[in-house]
Amino acid sequence: MAECLDMRADDVSALVFPFTHIGGIGWLIAALMTGCTLLTTEAFDPTGTPAFLAANEVTLAGSGTPFHLAYLAAQRATTGGSIFRTCARTRAVARRSRRSSTTTSRPRSAGSASSRATA
Repeated sequence: MAECLDMRADDVSALVFPFTHIGGIGWLIAALMTGCTLLTTEAFDPTGTPAFLAANEVTLAGSGTPFHLAYLAAQRATTGGSIFRTCARTRAVARRSRRSSTTTSRPRSAGSASSRATA
């Protein structure tokens, strides 16, 4: 997961869903492997959590549609600029955001999930 998301030690990643979820263990391991900062919350709050992530300069936000919708609602509620000024990417677009236009991505095998989905 850390490789797919191009996670680095300077990332600040959000773990805003229950840690006991299978994804929580994945994010913990990815953070330990890369040395990035992992922001956790006791419970997701559609108002408070986006403010917490913004105050802590999250660089990797997301976690799923309900979270993205809450982030969009928080953005719409502000009169200033971007609430996540330091966010480099969400999990949905992680590979593309850090790659330069001169770098080619690794070829996908015919059996990979993404190639099956687009075939």
